[in-house]
Amino acid sequence: MLIVRPIPDPIESADLCRTFGKAPDPDNMVYLAVEAESKEDRSPVLLGLCRFTLKNEKNEIVSLDYAEGTHDTEALIITARAVMNFAFRCSVKTFYASDEVPDELSSALGFRRVGGRLAIDLEEFYKSPCNYRA
Repeated sequence: MLIVRPIPDPIESADLCRTFGKAPDPDNMVYLAVEAESKEDRSPVLLGLCRFTLKNEKNEIVSLDYAEGTHDTEALIITARAVMNFAFRCSVKTFYASDEVPDELSSALGFRRVGGRLAIDLEEFYKSPCNYRA
């Protein structure tokens, strides 16, 4: 089963960032995607990591990374959607994606270039996510 969860512990978050070849940043929050037999599975398979920040105009997905040896696009899209939902519930109206996010993923998520940045209007998106067109 696919499990997507936030990683609130800063030490675990930093360790995961290093596992994915990313420098830990205390301003970033992390969601992790794994494949596991159950929630209690002690050896899940890493699928992806989404680092993001909710800091004023910097509200953005910093990176969306596949685990080494994997390319589960659906898992990363679901992970990013969980992050987008979290941002929306935190009253973020416009959410950005850095250029580190692969084009195939930013496009599938509905991000479009606006003023040189990848952006999505979360209010419009959540009015009708299945019919959203940027």
